[in-house]
Amino acid sequence: MKPILHFSPKRNDGIERRFPVTDFNYQSIEISDCNARCADFGGNSFRTTREYFDNEAARDFLTETALFAMIMLAVASPLLSGIHAIVDLLPAIV
Repeated sequence: MKPILHFSPKRNDGIERRFPVTDFNYQSIEISDCNARCADFGGNSFRTTREYFDNEAARDFLTETALFAMIMLAVASPLLSGIHAIVDLLPAIV
């Protein structure tokens, strides 16, 4: 049985409460009759998940490799342009 919450917007002195008053006089249930005999643990689920994640890991690796290559290509152009500008600037300074 869950505790019963009593909401009262104002106390007797007119000050509002921020939290509800809770009745904690509840009794817990007995679980002496419960057991896990009805649970079915047949089959090895780890084999199935291992095969699934092996295939998924290969797909994720290929996807991440392609994304990394695209990011590196996008970054390479400004870097090469900056290096070219610095090389052009060096003779003017010296």
